[in-house]
Formats: sequence, C-alpha cells, structure tokens
Amino acid sequence: MRIYIIRRRANDAHELLDDMRRTIYLPPTRMAYNWFIRFHAKRKNIQKLHEMHDMMLQDGVMPDEYAYTKFITSCMYHPNPSRLQKLVDTATRRAYFGAKDEEHEPNVGLDEPEGVQSSGLPDVPRHITELANIHNIVYHPQACTRFYKSMFLEHEADIDDLRSEKCQPNAHIINSVMCAYTMLEKPVLVLREFQRFVRYQHRLSPHQRPPDLMKSIIPVAHIFKMALDAARVINNQWMARKILAQMDVWGVRLPNPISKEA
Repeated sequence: MRIYIIRRRANDAHELLDDMRRTIYLPPTRMAYNWFIRFHAKRKNIQKLHEMHDMMLQDGVMPDEYAYTKFITSCMYHPNPSRLQKLVDTATRRAYFGAKDEEHEPNVGLDEPEGVQSSGLPDVPRHITELANIHNIVYHPQACTRFYKSMFLEHEADIDDLRSEKCQPNAHIINSVMCAYTMLEKPVLVLREFQRFVRYQHRLSPHQRPPDLMKSIIPVAHIFKMALDAARVINNQWMARKILAQMDVWGVRLPNPISKEA
C-alpha cells in the first residue's frame, strides 16, 4: 500500500484499502490510514479526507494527533503557493482580455498529464469578480472547524471547556482553527481558541517559556496576531492588553509589525 502511495498510484492503493476493510483477518491499521491522509492532505483533497475520517470511525480506528493535524491544517493552507498565484494571474488575464480559444491560451503550467492526481486546487475563475473571494474556494474554513469539533467529540471533551485536559490541540491546529474562525468572522471564537492555547502552554511549563514556542515560532506568532486583531474587532481593550502582556512574557514577535496600542 505504501509503495502504491509513494508512486502516486492512488486508485490501486484505494483498491487495496477496500480489500483490507472487507477482510476481518487483516483490517487497516492507523499507520495505513495515515499514509492516505498524508497523500490527500498534500493535494488538498478535502472530500477524500472526509471519507478517510469516516472510514476510520467505521473501522474503530481512532485518529491520532498526526491525523488530526493533517485533517485540520490541510483545510486552511494550499500545498503550492506558486500554483495559486498562477491561478490568480490566469484569471486576471481572462477577465481583462476575455477568454481565448484553448489553442491560443498561454501555457501557465496548470495542465497535468492524463492520469496524474489532481492537486485539489480549484479551477481557474472565469470572471474578475471571483478574485475577491478566491480564498473561499482555495481554503475550507467550515471543513476545518468540522474536523476540529470531531476531534473533541471523539476525545469526549467539551469544546467550550478551556480547562479540559482530554483534548490538547497543538500550535499548528490552533493556528489553523483561529484562521478558519477569522475567515468566518467569528472573533469571539478566535479568542476562545487563543485562551485554550495559552492555558495549555501554561500547564506544560508553568514556570518557564513553553518548549512549543521554540518549535513552532511562526504559527505561534500568527496565533497572537489573530488574537490581537480579534480583540480589536470586538473592541475588547482589556483582552488586547492581556495578549500584549503575554507576548512580552513569552518574547513573542508578531509576523508583521503593528502598533501595540490597545
């Protein structure tokens, strides 16, 4: 199965997975599912990830932290920034100069040989007005939050209980979920996840700078930036000051310098 996936023979790998699921003597393991999750997460095949998640639950295989990190983060980050830029550039040209015949279309590297697995990115928008909302078709915030809620349900944890130790999402998951809630214009939930992250880090290292801050510097910086923006959106100056104070304690620097005035 792993050889099929490495060679990008997804159909053959899925056939083998189906055979394993039908055979009670050799059920698929968590590791086998993680190979598929990694494959589809890299290509941003969100629907396939939903199918993998459902299959795991049907087979009684509990997703681990690796699986949920892939489930959640793949919804919010495209696998190839240069490919997304080509989508935007091509859409802009088509919108301003009109769609041309296929044989006269400039080759921007979007076509793939027949049989090659799709990247999962959307088709090129046909009209310039679609560019303003291109993030809505490239990112999947609702799928992200759906996976996130499932993680709490499967750990029998209350998502609103910030003190619960049953589910402890890592910095990459929190970063993605806060990004999703930001896109969905839910600043209160953005701040809820920020507080969950801070509480968890305090439990890990109550008297010193948490080690996760050293391993995930960029995601942590984005977490603080989104929290600060959310506090300002709802005009919560007390929370903004609290976020800035925590930044000073942990030595966090924002990804883009902004004023620290609450």
